[in-house]
Amino acid sequence: KTSTPTRTSNPWKIPTSPPNNNSISFSSLESPHKGTDASFQQIMKEDVKKKENLYKAQSKPLYVTQIEEQAIEELKAFYNADNCTDEVITVSRVETGAIAAPVWRKFK
Repeated sequence: KTSTPTRTSNPWKIPTSPPNNNSISFSSLESPHKGTDASFQQIMKEDVKKKENLYKAQSKPLYVTQIEEQAIEELKAFYNADNCTDEVITVSRVETGAIAAPVWRKFK
């Protein structure tokens, strides 16, 4: 005997559409004047940090990356991470933070 699946409508309670008032308010799109300098400075600092992280990642020698990869594999083998069933062992590289998107420049 097969059971028919029950159909659930909108299980995540997502609103269907906003009510139609025929009036558009742009107040939520406008940014307040207070704190814009501070938030702009914060954005600029984050951008500089991302560029620094990108430079560090690009200037890292290949042999250092290979040594790190070998160490990761040796740790996995030492702790038998792939065949361990009663524990969860994860070996991974530590992220240094957000990195700026690389920009390819065409040299003439």
